[in-house]
Amino acid sequence: MKRTKLIKALSAVLAISMLMAGCGDNKSSGGSGFSGGGNGSVPQPSEENTANLVPIDGDDGIDVSGIKTKSYDSAFVAGDTAYEYYGFSKDVSTRYANCVKKANQVLGGSAQVYDIVIPTAMDVTLPDALRKEVKNTSDQKEATHFIYDAIGNDAKCIWILDTLRQHKKEYLYFRTDHHWTALGGYYAYKEFCKTKGITANALSSYEKVTFDGFLGSFYTHTKDENIAKNPDTVEAFVPHSTNDMKFTDKGGKETSWKIIKDVSSWNQGTKYNTFIGGDNPWSVIKNPKVTDGSSVLILKESFGNAMIPFLVDHYENIYIVDYRYYTGSISELYSKYKFNDVIFMSAISAGMGSGNLTKLESFLK
Repeated sequence: MKRTKLIKALSAVLAISMLMAGCGDNKSSGGSGFSGGGNGSVPQPSEENTANLVPIDGDDGIDVSGIKTKSYDSAFVAGDTAYEYYGFSKDVSTRYANCVKKANQVLGGSAQVYDIVIPTAMDVTLPDALRKEVKNTSDQKEATHFIYDAIGNDAKCIWILDTLRQHKKEYLYFRTDHHWTALGGYYAYKEFCKTKGITANALSSYEKVTFDGFLGSFYTHTKDENIAKNPDTVEAFVPHSTNDMKFTDKGGKETSWKIIKDVSSWNQGTKYNTFIGGDNPWSVIKNPKVTDGSSVLILKESFGNAMIPFLVDHYENIYIVDYRYYTGSISELYSKYKFNDVIFMSAISAGMGSGNLTKLESFLK
């Protein structure tokens, strides 16, 4: 399909980015020891049933009659669901692509580099009839093409936007928060497995836990009554191999934790932190079921949290850096851990903010 010209960079719509900076089909061999969780009902995925898949190109045919919309500085609200604006910047996108290229150059080809640009809900789940009316946001498909073209052969780029769009009628993104759900992360994980040449675990093979009553960042910033009326359910899937991890917090303290943590009693705005303990500079997961020496370094911001648990079963060692807070360098880490793969996971919006990129550039020196 012929590409259209990228929409010009927008400055006003970047407000939310600033606000939010801050594979086999094997069954689990035993319980995770997990207790608690809500009883909320969430839309079921169409992993086996393709009847509800939406065409990659063309109108999704979703009826939007009766849906009231409202625009805030930080989000577009349609009914009870908020969507994050995105403003394309050629400079910022080029800087991000150069970071991915730099990782490959610093490592000298000794590790395989992958990149996953994560779209926001605006260009995935917002019905097409409403998306056409939102003018102050950029085309994320065109922006992702730009980034991946700039990266070139320095990494294997994982294209997930079309896959997510096919499943747009499912619960891929939260209504009250800017993050994607674990289901969104699962579909991205499947695309990663295809590229790496490994077999993804079936979603139905995981132990699933749910936490009701989540009111996330969109509600915090807008206080929109329609959003508040329908809180989200956080759904999480416990890895087969282990649910244990350790993280080092911003103060340098190491803590033993759970990859999927019981957050049923936590504050309504913090339930996304069920995934890998939230945002910490350095985290380590040791998989006792894999003994081949395989290791991966994951460079992420908060969107990566919901996808990482699916990767646990495929490596002996999983090293996780939140590049917004980690102060070391990739060369130091490689000298110590000799990881085989490097995976960049960044949301196209907040994850590629100028301030965050400065920190990522410093890590890659």
